[in-house]
This record gives sequence, C-alpha cells and structure tokens, in this order.
Amino acid sequence: MLKTLPAISVCIPCYNVEKTIVSSLGSIVNQNYPKNKIVVLLCDNNSADKGIEIAKKYLQKNKMNFKILSEKAKGQPFARWTLWHNVKTPYFVFLDGDDWYLPNAFKDLVGGLKKDIDMVLGGRLVISQKKIEKRHYHKNACHNFVPFTTGVWSILFKTSYVKKTLSKQKYSDLHYTGWAEEIYFTIFMSVNEPKVVLIKNNVYVLNRLWNNTDSSIVIHDVSRANSIITVWKYAFKILKANNKSNPKLIKHIKKEYKKGLRFAMRKYLLNKERKVYKKLFKKNLADFLNQ
Repeated sequence: MLKTLPAISVCIPCYNVEKTIVSSLGSIVNQNYPKNKIVVLLCDNNSADKGIEIAKKYLQKNKMNFKILSEKAKGQPFARWTLWHNVKTPYFVFLDGDDWYLPNAFKDLVGGLKKDIDMVLGGRLVISQKKIEKRHYHKNACHNFVPFTTGVWSILFKTSYVKKTLSKQKYSDLHYTGWAEEIYFTIFMSVNEPKVVLIKNNVYVLNRLWNNTDSSIVIHDVSRANSIITVWKYAFKILKANNKSNPKLIKHIKKEYKKGLRFAMRKYLLNKERKVYKKLFKKNLADFLNQ
C-alpha cells in the first residue's frame, strides 16, 4: 500500500441524469476518504435536462473540488475520452450518473496499490428489481490482464498508464465502439500488459432499478450483438499491431472472446440468429490467430 493517500479523479459522463445524479454524487461526498483528495469531473454529453445544473449546486454545497466539461459528439465513448484527457490526478475512476460507489470503495481500491501497479480492480454489485448480483472479478482474472467484459466500473486506473496506452488511440476510432465501448476500452488497456491487482471487496453498485432489468433478462437486440462483433474485429487489429506475440495475452484474448460470444448469443439473439453470428465470431478469432 502507498504511504500516503493519492488524489483521485471521479470521471462522470452525464446525459439526462437529473433524477439520479444526486445519489451518484452522494456516494462520492460520503466516501471514507479525504475530500481534498477527490476531484469530480463531469462531462455534459448533450443533455436535455437540468442534471448538470443540479450536480453543480450539490457539489458546491458540499464543498467538493469539481470541473464541468462538455462533449458535443453523442455517446459515452466520446464523453469518457474527454474526461480522461482532463484528469490531472495520479489516479482516477469512472462513475455512471445513475450508479454509485460503496462508502469504503476508494480506501479499498487504494489499499491494493503499490508504486508499480497500473490498475486495481474491485468487485461490484448489480442491483435490479429482482435480485442483487455479486460479481467478483478477482476470480476471472487471467495472469495480469484486465477481464475485457468487466466494463470500466470498479477499476482504479493509474493516469500515467492510461494516457501512455491510449496515446495511440484516435478520436475517430470511437465511432467503431457503439454500445460495446467499455469492452473496447478494457481491451485497449491490456495492450501494454498492465500490472493489475484484484481485490475481493465490492466497491461499486451498478444500478438497474431505474429500467427494471437485470443481467439474466434476454433482450432481442441485433444491433448490440453487431456492436460487440465490430468492437472485437477492430480490437484484434490493435492487439495484433501491438503485442500479438505474447502467448499469455493470446490465451487471455481467447478466453475473453469466447465469454463475449456466449454473452451476446444468450442475451441479444434469437435461436435462429445464433448460428450465423457464431460463424462470424469464430471467423474473427481465426483471422486474428492466423495472421
């Protein structure tokens, strides 16, 4: 563990979050972590409500350090891009405007830090109308690579590592990511083989109460399956260009890709569609491994 608590930025993409943003920010204000070590970055992504105004008043009232940014290109990939480009602290986390962190989250994540650690990955809870689902990613880790299907939540990122790694990423690349932008981000994070620590503590709450869904519900949505395929196809090009020769990374990619295949099949496709998409997934992986 580091001798002193580092400053952390909390990066929040905001799109029409007026109904939920106070709860999200409240989880930051009430962290068991020094307020003067926390910087809140909010990025307005074409909101049509008063979410940003509400957030500003709440943060001012609670005497938090914060900055409000703006991104005109629609979609979270672009908002996240703007956010991490503006991070000035040694470490940062992402927070969606309808989720929240548990009270000891930052201390738990920082507790996993050593000087040379690039990421600390905690567990998270997924709360829906039907159940509370626990996801402990320390069980899914393969070597020191980030599980690609974790999303960007519940991860403490070392700013210098992210900026070095994403310096090769182009703003225009984000158009490829679509709905599956979190997968794209975490794939990119493994290119330079980060040093990762995984902790058992749950630190993040993924809120599914507002839309009455949970991860077990099947949603017929071919566009989402297409998005996952597109992200992986493009990511394979990036991984091949950077680090394809590493056998541990290849093993990790195959494991995560198969996991993504099963998820997309089960979650978004009807039985009659799955055979076609399975062929597409397999072709993407074969092309990557054979080139």
